[in-house]
Amino acid sequence: MKTTSARIFGLIGLGAALLMFVGDMCLYGHLGSGGDAISRIVIANESDTRIVVGGFIGPIAAILYSVGFFSVYFMISPRSRMLAIVIAGGAAAMMVIGGAFHAMWSIRAFLIKTGLSSGDYQALYNQIKDYTLLFYNTMFAGAEVVSVFLLFVVLSGRSLYPRWSVVVNPGILFLLRPLADLIPAPLGAIVSGGYLNLVFVVFFSVTVLVAPSINDTLQTHGA
Repeated sequence: MKTTSARIFGLIGLGAALLMFVGDMCLYGHLGSGGDAISRIVIANESDTRIVVGGFIGPIAAILYSVGFFSVYFMISPRSRMLAIVIAGGAAAMMVIGGAFHAMWSIRAFLIKTGLSSGDYQALYNQIKDYTLLFYNTMFAGAEVVSVFLLFVVLSGRSLYPRWSVVVNPGILFLLRPLADLIPAPLGAIVSGGYLNLVFVVFFSVTVLVAPSINDTLQTHGA
């Protein structure tokens, strides 16, 4: 039952990651090199609708992400309920902060689009940018802490995740983010710009894939 639930919630998490990725692409997505993923020239020529939709997706996707992290809870709780609460709850909390950061990106985009990100308005833009990055850095730091706990429970066998799944641990993949900047055009900007959500696409995909096989294994042992 728990692994069936893990698969269902994992699919919700996968949908959330794809939705947030779409939000990334609405805000600054384009074909180009990874090092040029966030281009002021591209953003300055975006439509208002695209910017609004891109930002509005953030909180919605964050809610779905939070629901999706129940999959992590169900994959850990049979062997360690307390750690399951800490990891799944911590991940959901960090994603709520991430959703707020995503929503505020629209403000930065409008400032860039209207020419209020340079010249006499550079100081104002930098203040807003620094404020939004406070949310991003808080989310990133918290996510790394949660990922360390997840790494521990997987390697120690305190979860239903197979040990090989540590290769898709979000915290480890987050640290590889600078490599995305090295991807050439035309796909580099897409991968680099949406990297964090693509990481969760991979993570939730693995959760969905391993949960049924684990369920079959548990049934076999119980026979």
